[in-house]
Amino acid sequence: MAEIILSHTDFADLSTQILQQGTSLRFTAHGSSMSPFIRDGDVMTVEPVRVADLKVGDVVFYHTNGEMLAAHRVVCRHVEGDEIVLTMRGDSSLRYDEKVHAGRVLGRVVNVQRGKKVFHLNKGWMRVLPILWITSTPLRSILLRIAWRVRKVVAAFIS
Repeated sequence: MAEIILSHTDFADLSTQILQQGTSLRFTAHGSSMSPFIRDGDVMTVEPVRVADLKVGDVVFYHTNGEMLAAHRVVCRHVEGDEIVLTMRGDSSLRYDEKVHAGRVLGRVVNVQRGKKVFHLNKGWMRVLPILWITSTPLRSILLRIAWRVRKVVAAFIS
């Protein structure tokens, strides 16, 4: 499959156009905000979605307040006036991200490919584990600190 490298602005414009036409989008994830469930270098598939169909636990691809793009997990959903508003959080974060109004939602991440393995985010354990993860903040805090320390030790040992 051909790889296309785009600027952030061009990627945001193209992603918006593709998803608004009702077509799925696949791209390589960059960053660690969704670790451990989505890792840097994983290939994500995003499908168009009606905001009314989104649930707590879904991973949503959206425009941030700063007009960048992000894919984070819905941790709360409520209505302000007549608009659905989502509160988002990256899986590796201990704090909530911004609130996302319906107009900034582009799609829902439906699967993640890591090497030859494909993980379907809305089925089985890949649906249940992240919900447990985001609702267990004290345990998650401890596990993240342990994971960060282990990574540092391993990195120091390898280099």
